[in-house]
Amino acid sequence: MALSTKDWSAETFVRTLEEIVSSAKEYENDYIEVHQVLEMVVTEVEVEYVIILNHTRNLDDLGKYLK
Repeated sequence: MALSTKDWSAETFVRTLEEIVSSAKEYENDYIEVHQVLEMVVTEVEVEYVIILNHTRNLDDLGKYLK
């Protein structure tokens, strides 16, 4: 999942990561964690990140479908 932003004033980085993690969940019992955040491109105008997520799903107990 790639993330690019020009203005962090509206959201904090942590809140943005929380939104990415919650939107990656398809089922109620999915477990998503941020594995790594890599800063790829830094310019005067924007910063681009690559965010690596670990996604664990219990196939025996998926829970409610969220999407």
